[in-house]
Amino acid sequence: MSRSIDHVGRNVALLVILAGIALLCAVFAAAYQMLTHPVPGLLQALATPAGTPKNVQASPSWSAAAGAIVEFVLKLVVLFIMTLSGSLVAARGIHFYSAALTASHSREAADGVTSVPGSTSPGGPAHQ
Repeated sequence: MSRSIDHVGRNVALLVILAGIALLCAVFAAAYQMLTHPVPGLLQALATPAGTPKNVQASPSWSAAAGAIVEFVLKLVVLFIMTLSGSLVAARGIHFYSAALTASHSREAADGVTSVPGSTSPGGPAHQ
């Protein structure tokens, strides 16, 4: 009975690890998307219009530029939060997995089962 509980704990832990890795992959995909497709309006707001002579500097729309910058910063904050949550979920899964392994080994030690051949633990083959 205890062996099935350990397997369930390990499987759940592996699913949690995979969920954390999936979140991190989503973050990488979103970051790649942000880098390959810049925030629309930012470059246009700061660029000189095509019909403007080179010696005349056009005034950019600062409200459009500010809005684009705010949108970019918000996307960075969302990426940071997604990265943090993905890392925490994966770390929690690793913790669950190690706890399932520790529980499995402690149960085996309590039952007198040796995990290393030839070891001399209390209740093992050397003491019988």
